Amino acid sequence: TFEPLLVRETDYEEYVTSGLSSATQQCTHWQCVDVYRCGRLGEKVTVYIYPITRYIDEDGAQVVLETSVEYMRMLDWLRHSTYFVEDPRMACLFVPSVDTLGVQDPLTPDVLANLAFWEDGSNHLVFNQLQTTPRTGRAMHVSAALSDRTFRPGFDIAMPMMPYLVGYRIRDKGDNLRFSRAWRLVIPRRAKFPEWAENVVLQLVRSSGRVTLLESCTEQLEKRCVYSSNLGFQKQQQRQNNMVEYPKALENADFCLIFSGVGVESALVFTEAVSAGCIPVLVHNEERMILPFPERIDWLEVTLHFNMKRKPDIITHLESFSAAEIRFRREKLVGIYDKYMSSPVTIISNVMDILNERIFAQRVAETYSLDRIPQVSPKRRGFSAVILTYNRPESLRKLVSLLQGVPSLVKIIVVWNNPDLDPPSPLSKSTKPVAIVRSRENKLTNRFYPYKEIETEAVLSLDDDILMLTPDELEFGFQVWCENSNKIVGFPSRLHVWDNQTKRWRYESEWLNDISMVLTGAAFYHVEYGRHFFKMPKYLRDYVDSKFNCEDILMNFLVANLTSGAPPVKVAPRKKFKPDTPPTAANSLSASLDHMQARSECINEFVKAFSGMPLSISQCRADPVLFKDNLPLRLKRFNQVGVL
Repeated sequence: TFEPLLVRETDYEEYVTSGLSSATQQCTHWQCVDVYRCGRLGEKVTVYIYPITRYIDEDGAQVVLETSVEYMRMLDWLRHSTYFVEDPRMACLFVPSVDTLGVQDPLTPDVLANLAFWEDGSNHLVFNQLQTTPRTGRAMHVSAALSDRTFRPGFDIAMPMMPYLVGYRIRDKGDNLRFSRAWRLVIPRRAKFPEWAENVVLQLVRSSGRVTLLESCTEQLEKRCVYSSNLGFQKQQQRQNNMVEYPKALENADFCLIFSGVGVESALVFTEAVSAGCIPVLVHNEERMILPFPERIDWLEVTLHFNMKRKPDIITHLESFSAAEIRFRREKLVGIYDKYMSSPVTIISNVMDILNERIFAQRVAETYSLDRIPQVSPKRRGFSAVILTYNRPESLRKLVSLLQGVPSLVKIIVVWNNPDLDPPSPLSKSTKPVAIVRSRENKLTNRFYPYKEIETEAVLSLDDDILMLTPDELEFGFQVWCENSNKIVGFPSRLHVWDNQTKRWRYESEWLNDISMVLTGAAFYHVEYGRHFFKMPKYLRDYVDSKFNCEDILMNFLVANLTSGAPPVKVAPRKKFKPDTPPTAANSLSASLDHMQARSECINEFVKAFSGMPLSISQCRADPVLFKDNLPLRLKRFNQVGVL
């Protein structure tokens, strides 16, 4: 949908000429970007947007250039962002007001060439969603139709197809995440594919009854006719009687076949598939499409790739995927769509963040704290135990005494959460330093505060009634964390489950094969996550503190979101974590059904706040190497591991 270009009169008239050079194919960031223009207002990218101007041709006739609503929205977001500057002398990058996004106007290259600061496109951003890109010299292409033949790594930016071209938005995440889907593989087709791709389609449709072809058979773009080998070859009228809503129909398929490198069609179907939670199966012969934002998204986690020159057995490979594996990819896809692809504003925001990181790479490395969370952490320093307690001095003393037997423990920090009562003293005859921090208010979020008393990267978060763990379990848990320090590593595990009846997420505490959370009543995490926790929007912490519940779920959401869905690690087989008091006692939250319902409500609230479900499913557990080997105990390192 387009609307007329809004123009303003200028004090001078710009004559369209044709002096634009051809595109520079060998451009790199260092060759074609003048970085010395950047940094004049601090270490942040600044953007100047050219004013909308009236153009005339050599005969004096006014040149009318169309523009899309979506391009205007992008420019409007930029004007209201921290990147925008009104003075072009302060600008690092320039964005034309003439729409190159989805408009193919033969005069566009000439208009670009006559921009006041064009200089063969240096430091200019040209947004494009079509396969035919206007001649742009040294300008950076921000495009949805880049292939490995046209993409200049580290210079151009691959973006997703704009939602307005897809004509689709996720309507109901529940439908997109439902486990059972009727079709195994769907092949969407708008027009005839190249010959090699048509041969693949024919082979797949004939080979399996679970392969479905959705092809255009009417003038209605939102309708597709269904064809599969089960239906047989049908006449046109019969096929039109078997039409489905498109791309809504993609929500009924596990996998979507996309021919990589078939121009705009590939990019369009790819975005449709991701938005529907349909796992993209990318098939290529020669040319391959560049997937959106490869700097930010690890597409190998959620997509499948096949080179037809190797004659792969696609159907057999797809049938080998378990329901859990499909569900994992589906949840990731929906989260990726929400975070990176769901609107023009979301897309342009990610584009600018990528550019800012490229140009001020050193500054980003200094300030982006996730860079300080390596996947493997040095073991030399040990860990700090942070115990959250309120008014159970005897239980606290027992726990402090228990921790003395853990070799890698460096320090104990007791967070005394009762502002009306003095903490007990002494706690024990501790051989390790013990620091007591008195809280001003009784808040569950106090457990994650990055206290100055914490001297290590590793933090062991503990409730004061976790007395069942052994020193061997805690020491082994720390060693596992050292190899997974970007994750939450711990003992009590839980799961989030989609309820098809209520269309809501549910908190699950039953012993199942899957986990997606590790509770922070007994878990290791990197101290940087504590800093991130207190940089989150305050209303999330207020929500947790007002409910006096779910701070552990919120931390799991945070870590999963920061690590693009890295699942937590469950350590050792222990599943029972009974508190020191009887389960019927008033201070035993986990015995209450209301408590479980409240935690389900928390999950649904956090899904709204994070614009999607960041948690990922894991079916793995970490046990010592010789855990169940029939060997003498003297040969095993962690003998007190294995109790349920």
